[in-house]
Amino acid sequence: MNLTLDQKVITVQPGQSLLDLIRQEELDCRQLSARPLAAKIAGEVFTLNYVPLRQKDVDSDRPSMRRAMAASQGQVQLLRYRDPAGKECYIRTAQFVIFLAMRQLWPEARTKMNCTLGSSVYFQVADCDDFSARKLRQRMVQLVEQNIPLIRRRVPLEQALERYTREGQLDKARLLQWRQVDYFDEYAYGEFADYYYGEMMPSTGYLQNWDIRSAEDGFIFVYPDDQNPDVI
Repeated sequence: MNLTLDQKVITVQPGQSLLDLIRQEELDCRQLSARPLAAKIAGEVFTLNYVPLRQKDVDSDRPSMRRAMAASQGQVQLLRYRDPAGKECYIRTAQFVIFLAMRQLWPEARTKMNCTLGSSVYFQVADCDDFSARKLRQRMVQLVEQNIPLIRRRVPLEQALERYTREGQLDKARLLQWRQVDYFDEYAYGEFADYYYGEMMPSTGYLQNWDIRSAEDGFIFVYPDDQNPDVI
């Protein structure tokens, strides 16, 4: 099977992910402004962990591309930070790492995204007398250095409802009660799991340029600059 990756025609083997192909074609780099963060196929955003051709499609009696690949006729557009959809993947990944670090350091704390401030967002922290922005930043650096894969998993809806209710995330539990299907997709690491409406970057190691600043009753998370993603 052939596909066109950023206008370059390449041959895909069963089981290869988009990330595998990007590395194979030497399109990956450490410079955030040039680094592929996600992909757009047939107008839909996909994680770079997406596999265009699964082995079961090859082994079946009637081999076929996956639905999105067939709809796009094999065209794949790589998304970078300057693309709004690429930036959204970066922001979702940052949120996951923030809440994971908060859960690990202060499991009883309540953390809420409050408002945006230019290329940053203010987080309010409650029920946490010993919160430290410096300590949070140190833990996030460790999680980024671990380069944890971010894989979406599917769980039974009842299981997700029970967990969010037990953890006190009642807003999410109420929303899930209206869900029409009996499953739920989420990202997880260890005992921590959360839902994000959209795709993430392949791993925590992609979270390159950011900072955390102390603020009253919480902290400010600073994103890369929109026009120059290599600086914050």
